[in-house]
Amino acid sequence: MVFVAAVTGGARPIESVWTSDIEGRLDARTLFVNPRGEARISNVFRQPGRHVVTCDVTDALGRTNSDLVVINVDDTPSFIDITSPLEDAQFASNETVPLRGVSRDPDTSRRLADGAVSWRLEGQNAFGPSGHEAEIPANTLSEGEHRVQFQAFERDRFIQSDWRVFTIGVATATPRPNLIIASPIDGAHIYPNERDASDMSTFFATVPLLGRAFDANGRVLSGSSFTWTVTDDDGNVENIGDGTSQEHRFLAQGSLSTGVDTTYVITFKATDAAGQTHSVSHTIVLPTII
Repeated sequence: MVFVAAVTGGARPIESVWTSDIEGRLDARTLFVNPRGEARISNVFRQPGRHVVTCDVTDALGRTNSDLVVINVDDTPSFIDITSPLEDAQFASNETVPLRGVSRDPDTSRRLADGAVSWRLEGQNAFGPSGHEAEIPANTLSEGEHRVQFQAFERDRFIQSDWRVFTIGVATATPRPNLIIASPIDGAHIYPNERDASDMSTFFATVPLLGRAFDANGRVLSGSSFTWTVTDDDGNVENIGDGTSQEHRFLAQGSLSTGVDTTYVITFKATDAAGQTHSVSHTIVLPTII
């Protein structure tokens, strides 16, 4: 939110101090230096509620004045989503079910703490690990349909959840490979630090991609082929290479004018010697460029 204060009269220079009755000091000292006698600050409120924002000004002779405005800040619910398992995914009873979730607090543009999110299996009260990543061990669920819930809490108060339905089938002689994306972490916020030489308003972030694949016994998978794809906000899918490691340059489409972050889904896929495939996806966010 941008605040503007205009001053007429007074002896220059004139200084201003901005405060909120909830969050305290909002800025460092601001000088009214432009010809119109205006001072501008941009502030992101971290706490919801009714804020009384006061601007106190002092001129070169020590004379003071102030004005205030009342701002009501809503507590925007946090965003959470399950990236694994996919809806209606199928697993053999002797396969591990990977659980992956992403979260974002829109008030801070950061991922929720691992202690603020947890997993729950419908009908399985003993299962409830915390964190954005967990797994359901092989040979622990009965055959049939199951529902898993990813839930978020704030100050011990439930605020949001997401559900996925998946199916457990009969055991297979050769379980599918178990895949891990080691880099980037799921839900990572990666700040663009590169500019296009031909267009200084275009920002990028180069991100290393690192995947790992294991068989049912935890051994590094051999004799398999690996591929990487990236899906953007519009659903466009780009094939970016083979192997267990890659590097990709991501475009930050958001800007101060749009106020919209850019989200990408990175997918690592393995096909083993028997033709069985498995994939895992991580989501990254390139925050708004300001």
